[in-house]
Amino acid sequence: FIDLHAEKLGLPVHFSAHDVFRAQINEFKGFCNRQLQKRSAKFLVIHGAGEGRLKQEIRVLCAGKSGIVVHDAQWSNGAVGTSLVELTLHQFEGF
Repeated sequence: FIDLHAEKLGLPVHFSAHDVFRAQINEFKGFCNRQLQKRSAKFLVIHGAGEGRLKQEIRVLCAGKSGIVVHDAQWSNGAVGTSLVELTLHQFEGF
């Protein structure tokens, strides 16, 4: 799994919200690529419930690629803070 919370990624506290968001997206892409190299077909992404911007962007990125599907994985007070990502290893070409 990967936890995309800024403090878990060790991002500097002076980063703007936009810089944090970009770093989170880059970490997600890199993690997906590493999972493909490891031939790992399923993994969890902890993005937090929040306003859902990070979750939405991850879903948009994945919707535009073949061989990758994202599902809601955890509910907390009606909000989803974790997603299950499934890779079809012979189709997904990475980011």
